[in-house]
Amino acid sequence: MSLRVASGLLLLMAGQVHAGTVLKTVNRDLANNQEMLSTTYAQQGSLRVESGNSSGTVVIFKDDVLYTLDPKEKTYMMIDRPTMQRVVQQLSPVLKQMQETLVKMPPEQRAKMEKLMGTSGGKPVVEQVRKTSRTDKIAGYACSYSEVLRDDVVSTEACVTAPAALKGSQELVDAAAKVAAFMKQLTEGLDVPFIRQMTERQIDNFAELGGIPVQSRHFTDGKAVFESTLQSLSGTALPATLFEVPEGYKRKELPMVR
Repeated sequence: MSLRVASGLLLLMAGQVHAGTVLKTVNRDLANNQEMLSTTYAQQGSLRVESGNSSGTVVIFKDDVLYTLDPKEKTYMMIDRPTMQRVVQQLSPVLKQMQETLVKMPPEQRAKMEKLMGTSGGKPVVEQVRKTSRTDKIAGYACSYSEVLRDDVVSTEACVTAPAALKGSQELVDAAAKVAAFMKQLTEGLDVPFIRQMTERQIDNFAELGGIPVQSRHFTDGKAVFESTLQSLSGTALPATLFEVPEGYKRKELPMVR
């Protein structure tokens, strides 16, 4: 999954156990003035994320297996632990070669590539979380702002609220924890230390925010480029079929897996 999808999964975490939870967020591409609704369903450790309209990409996580569905083509790709191991085996030498190529680039070109990769000199950039005195009220929730700084420059800001204020999101906590553990196995197997460190730092940053984000905003060169805002959060019993691949879908192999 992409980092944005991963950030959406961690948007809201706290509260009481419900039969199921439905989280809706509005994601805005501020640079291109585009808006998309994302709906996340969670129940008994399973997760489903729908992006865009009914024909948009669907991601399902259930029983330590990650599925990506294409409703238009009625196909799906599956990543289980054996598949992850093959992906890691193939990615490691490619990423190491990228590191070696990076060293040989002219300084200006290398700096641009490192910025895209979130590194500096082949190492993760220094990040820290800073709480501010700014407050707001978003989607009916009082919240206060925390900032994530990368090399002393704000890269993300989040308006967070107290966990007790968000009822009914424990199902999201349970499912997101399982997804995080699953993805961590992928990065731990990569022979590229800075990627492992970046993943661990993202988890630490979330813990240091001091609450649950009801809105997050990402910056590039000091300009806000992406924003994710809570629209609604509700608890309800969800059908088990919501977390299964529909009948008639055909499996496709991942492009990099042989």
